Amino acid sequence: MLLEHIFLLLFALLIIWAFWYQRSLAEIARNFAQQHCQQRQVQFISIALVKRGFTRNKRGTLTLKTEFNFEFSGDGESRYEGQIILIGKQLADIQMPAYKSL
Repeated sequence: MLLEHIFLLLFALLIIWAFWYQRSLAEIARNFAQQHCQQRQVQFISIALVKRGFTRNKRGTLTLKTEFNFEFSGDGESRYEGQIILIGKQLADIQMPAYKSL
């Protein structure tokens, strides 16, 4: 009975850690998207998780790859969708389509 409680507690801690880690990745991606939009003088609108998986980093270590889509506007009326890719907590790529600006 005690062993079952220990496994249940470890499972609950794993779920809490996974939730906390995903929230930290979302905040990091949001900050990168907002900075990128500021540099290009466009309005940041929103960000959403698209895909999660595993990949190898530059050192060959297996790490989490997370893709986010973000919406922005160049003229205040049109919406465009860009993409951010994080490898671990590091920015791997940001892509934005051509957009109409003021």
